[in-house]
Amino acid sequence: MARTIVDQSREVWLAADHSKFNRPAMVELARLDDIDVLFTDLPPPPPFDELLAQGNVECVLSGSESEPF
Repeated sequence: MARTIVDQSREVWLAADHSKFNRPAMVELARLDDIDVLFTDLPPPPPFDELLAQGNVECVLSGSESEPF
């Protein structure tokens, strides 16, 4: 059901704190190129920063008033 929601969405936003990076996922609901915007608390570590850029994923840091990462 979650995959159908992603497939039918005009835009996909993901909120995840820094502890979710470099951690094995129990299930895959979407791929990076399915995500439009990632909201997180710290800049993503390598190689995620490059992968997000390749997937054209906008990264927004919480509490940041600057331009998106």
